[in-house]
Amino acid sequence: MVAYLAELDGIGEELTLVEGLHAPGDAALAVAWADELAVRVAGLPELRPRDHEEREAFLVVHPAAGDRVADAMGAALLWARSAEEAGRPSALYGTGTSWYGPAAAVLWIGGAGAVAWLHDEDAARRTAGPAPVGRLEVLPVAVGHDHVRLPPQDVRTEDFPQSRGCGARLPDWDRAVRLTHLPTALTAFAEGQGSKTRNAAAAGTLLRALLLRHDEGGRAIPPP
Repeated sequence: MVAYLAELDGIGEELTLVEGLHAPGDAALAVAWADELAVRVAGLPELRPRDHEEREAFLVVHPAAGDRVADAMGAALLWARSAEEAGRPSALYGTGTSWYGPAAAVLWIGGAGAVAWLHDEDAARRTAGPAPVGRLEVLPVAVGHDHVRLPPQDVRTEDFPQSRGCGARLPDWDRAVRLTHLPTALTAFAEGQGSKTRNAAAAGTLLRALLLRHDEGGRAIPPP
């Protein structure tokens, strides 16, 4: 982390110096210096810290073939209970029963080291008993130095009414939110966070995690 930030700061400072080279005899120096900086910028990903295990996480439970989405939701609720027993906050991002919702259950798990905790807990469960329902995917939450950006023009925002039991609708200020990243077609969905604003913020956090996975090769972080 220190090396990455130091290199980033150094490149920024030197770029400022290059931009200040305006004398007629400085052209060749400016070009050579800029070329050197381009090489260093290309090498930044190698210095970026791989601290995924220490982050908060999303657990995505995909229904197995023949399973209902409700089965995946039930599995997610069991994970939420385990997180609570471990002293970790959690939040379910959708019921998975609405046409506009996800085909998988998405659970946010907070606290430092949530990714590592999920991997350890999953390994323990697989050792102790039958395979869990569906396919599990762990997504680290994106942080500042990942440089995951969501320009407003790249995101389509939709909101939908929520319902609970017997079709009863929740108030319009508590509408579910779906965000679609137009360049990649990645979609994030959230409901049940208490308000449309909170649902939108939750969906944004999930979408950044999906983009981080996309930027790193389209794979979730595998168990150690």
